[in-house]
Amino acid sequence: MNMFIQLKESQQMPKENGKSFYLQAENDAKVNAGFSAAKHCSMELLLQKCIKKKTHESMTDMGQKQVSVIDTLVRNASESNEHHDAEITSARATAEEDVSKNSDDIINHMEEEQEAVSGVFETTKAQARILDKLRKDHSTQSGAIEQKARDTFHQKYMDYEPSGNTPVRCDIDVPS
Repeated sequence: MNMFIQLKESQQMPKENGKSFYLQAENDAKVNAGFSAAKHCSMELLLQKCIKKKTHESMTDMGQKQVSVIDTLVRNASESNEHHDAEITSARATAEEDVSKNSDDIINHMEEEQEAVSGVFETTKAQARILDKLRKDHSTQSGAIEQKARDTFHQKYMDYEPSGNTPVRCDIDVPS
């Protein structure tokens, strides 16, 4: 029976060793999983720091380039504005000189034009009066001529009784 007990004991040992090995492996796996998770977190933090650093450097570099471009654009715009201001000042001075030189000539010319227009207006009024007088005279004379024509035709062609071969009287329209 001893052998049987030994056999049973020898079978139990591997079971206990297997269980112990299994528990040890499970414990090691948990420790390694925790270690791996800690390493993963550590690597992730390092990666984030590296990305942040690179992003910060990249953004700083881009910002510096943009500031440089904007500085150049502002400087060019300022120089252009100064040049434009100088041109305007020069044009203004030239215009003021021209105005001061030509103002007397312009005033004299305008006075002459005003006198000429006044003369034309007076001539037009005089001609309108003459035309009005001519119209009245024409009306009076045409009325007198018309009356004279009626009187003349009335005296020459008096009414008479037709007798035989005598033509019939026709009234002639006299233009007025």
